[in-house]
Amino acid sequence: MSIKNKIITVVLFVTFIAVLVGFVFIAKWDINRVRKNIQESLVVNAQLIGDYCVVPLYFGDRQQAAEALLRLKFLESVESGYLFTEKGELFATYPDSLQDKNLPTVTQIESSMLKDGFFYISEPISFKGKVLGVIYVRANSKLLESQKRILFTIIFILIIILVVMSYLIAAGMQKMISEPILNLARLTASISRNQDFTVQIQPPGRDEVGILYQQFNHLLAQLLKKQNEREEAEKKLKDSEAQFRYLFEQNPAVLMIYELGSLQVLAVNEAFIRHYGYSQQEILSMRLPDIFPVKEQGPVSDLTRRLIGLSYSG
Repeated sequence: MSIKNKIITVVLFVTFIAVLVGFVFIAKWDINRVRKNIQESLVVNAQLIGDYCVVPLYFGDRQQAAEALLRLKFLESVESGYLFTEKGELFATYPDSLQDKNLPTVTQIESSMLKDGFFYISEPISFKGKVLGVIYVRANSKLLESQKRILFTIIFILIIILVVMSYLIAAGMQKMISEPILNLARLTASISRNQDFTVQIQPPGRDEVGILYQQFNHLLAQLLKKQNEREEAEKKLKDSEAQFRYLFEQNPAVLMIYELGSLQVLAVNEAFIRHYGYSQQEILSMRLPDIFPVKEQGPVSDLTRRLIGLSYSG
């Protein structure tokens, strides 16, 4: 991946994680708030209907108790209601035709809870400090689920919008980082192609990229110094070689250059060719002992291998 795409990817990843964590927190908080409001509303309504059940419980009037529970029909989420006496006996139900084989007992009922997609509300019914019975309400959580769907839809849309906005912003702002680096790459290619180390690049700032530019300028200065030193050394070498070549070739003395180990002839001057009568091609294919008589070749070979530094033999 290019630096541009890496920057955009990092920004989008960080943005997505931050937004997701934030929205998860908001969603959890909002769902708990809605659930708490629904439970509180059911508790209040259960208490109100429980107040209507005081007289029927006190006088043992089941018909009137059933009529009191009938008020639960005005609560859309309520699916069933039960009225128990203080002894735990079922006194009335909502609706009247309710046939529930798994009736809860008073001891099983908690005051308020959400379980298996249903709200369960239990409120005691008292009169003059004496508990006459318990009202038990079972309500569905459709309202809560509806609120969840709406909330998740809104969060999903907001995440998409924020990610798209983050991408557009990141795509625009990444140039602040990638463009100076790409510019340095183009300048490096130009310098490498033209071998021009005299160039100095203006740093775009004092950040890490600016430091990179400064170090690159320092590198160019060092390369320019080395280039000047190499050119000077090459010039001196060429001058020295030209002087040596002139002295070697124009010297009236017979001169030969040979390899110390193999005694292979490497170069001879004009005086050597005139003196010995060999051609340039012939002599360069020979070894040093070859130009001596056969009986002298062994001693010459031994002598020349022992010569080190300034020595004279004649």
